[in-house]
Amino acid sequence: MSLETIKTILTLVSGLCWTLVYIEGIRLGIRDRSYAIPFYALALNLAWELLHAYLGLRTTIDLQTIINAVWFLFDVGIFYTYFRYGKNIFQRSLRVGLCRGVFSVCSLHSGLSMRS
Repeated sequence: MSLETIKTILTLVSGLCWTLVYIEGIRLGIRDRSYAIPFYALALNLAWELLHAYLGLRTTIDLQTIINAVWFLFDVGIFYTYFRYGKNIFQRSLRVGLCRGVFSVCSLHSGLSMRS
């Protein structure tokens, strides 16, 4: 088995397994009316996958670029659960509605800044 074949198999297995994690995160978020992934980790994921999908689609479209684009779409679903249900959790724990918005914007900005 060639090194390129092994690389393709591992990329497919990784892409499939992480996609299942994203789907489960969205499912749990909707079921529990919460969000499954901490926002800062989600912001970094979104930044990574957006940049690598965008750059990959601009140059050469390979298997990892397609996987990154799929992951980005699932990140949007997880973001939905964060903004849809996270306010209930933050209102109970922080009692400050503005704090969640400021934290969200700062986290997303720093995630994009770190990845670019």
